[in-house]
Amino acid sequence: MSQIFIESLDIKNVYQREMDEGEYNIHFTINELSYFLKVQERSRDNLVIPMWVCHEERDYCSLCDREFKVTGEWCKKFNKYRDEIFHRLIEFPSIRLEWLYIHHV
Repeated sequence: MSQIFIESLDIKNVYQREMDEGEYNIHFTINELSYFLKVQERSRDNLVIPMWVCHEERDYCSLCDREFKVTGEWCKKFNKYRDEIFHRLIEFPSIRLEWLYIHHV
């Protein structure tokens, strides 16, 4: 069920920024709302893992069914699917090549 939900999303504008060594924000939009997925390197095995999905803007999120007053708040609906979202995002041509060389889950 979760994979079907993730595959049904109209994800666009995927890009990433390296925030620090071993720490990235993968930005994307769904239905014209901006989100980012925080990923970072786990110290015990150096694998990069998805941490959480956040709202990029102050706006209403139909998935959370609430309005956000501050940027960077977790999206409770997407956070449940962060692993599936991560694997879908790193397949996008705009960032795929980099992720071929990053040791991740």
